[in-house]
Formats: sequence, C-alpha cells, structure tokens
Amino acid sequence: PGTGGHNGKDRVNGLVGGVSGGTVTVTGRQGPATVDITGSTHIAQLSAAQLTDITPGECIQVRPTKDSNTPPAVTAAAVLVGQPTGTQCGHKGGNQGHGVGGTVTSVNGNSIVVTAADNSTATVTVTPSTRYEKRANADASAITAGVCLAARGTKDSNGVLQATAATVRP
Repeated sequence: PGTGGHNGKDRVNGLVGGVSGGTVTVTGRQGPATVDITGSTHIAQLSAAQLTDITPGECIQVRPTKDSNTPPAVTAAAVLVGQPTGTQCGHKGGNQGHGVGGTVTSVNGNSIVVTAADNSTATVTVTPSTRYEKRANADASAITAGVCLAARGTKDSNGVLQATAATVRP
C-alpha cells in the first residue's frame, strides 16, 4: 500500500519548469514535483493529428462521447493514433472503460472500423468535434521547459518520482 495512482504507481502531471540532466521540475495541480528520467524511462510524445492520419494498419485508441453507445458502435470524442510502447495494439488492458482500441481495418468518410486484439470489431463514428492526437516514441530530449509532462513510476523516500513512463505534449 502506497500513495499514488493506478496499480500502486505514483503519477505526476504538470508544466515542465526546468530540466537538469535527468531531473525534471514540474508544477501541477498538486504543486511542485520532481521527476527523475532515466535511460529506461519509456517516453512518448503527443502531437496534433487529424482524421487523414488514421489509415488501415494504424493502432488507435478511442474515447467515446459521454452519450455514446457501447461497442461495437461508438461515437468518438477523442482518437489517439499510435501504439503505446510495450503493449499489444487493442489489448484489453489499462483504463479503457467502454472505449475502443485496436488496429484500423478501414476508414470510409466519418466511419472507422477497428479490430481489437481478441479479433472483435467495432465501428467508430467521428464528428466535427472529435479531437485527434498522435503518439510517437521519443527520447529525453523531448522533455523541455514549457511542455506538459505526465509521468508515472514510484516515488522514492525523498518524494522524487522515479519515472518508468512519461508522456509529453506541447
């Protein structure tokens, strides 16, 4: 039993104030925090995307709208393009809720057909208000002052988060 988030992992989210070596200072809702990034930290960078970035064979994760149906037919509030490091595309793990994740089978207009790891399929409808982001693997050089950082890992006895994974976005 420790403090922190999902599966006993601690989390830090916020704006990067500075970087010195592998030590990152972050200011978030819970105040200032320190995050240590090492060579074994999995780093992903998020950037803006659009519907045309979604092509057959891409791995996507879909967060449905609040009033959406449950799979196999959902309306997308947000679509994340790109596979998380170290996971199988569409694997029924993590915190998907009633979202959809998998490999894009086809894209036709505002309709995306997705096949999950268990070979089930879902049809995702996108609307003009659907938001898109693209995930790409990155290295520590992506972590600079002024970017937003979401990191997870375990806090040491000094309260410094030893990050196992980190995501940066502009």
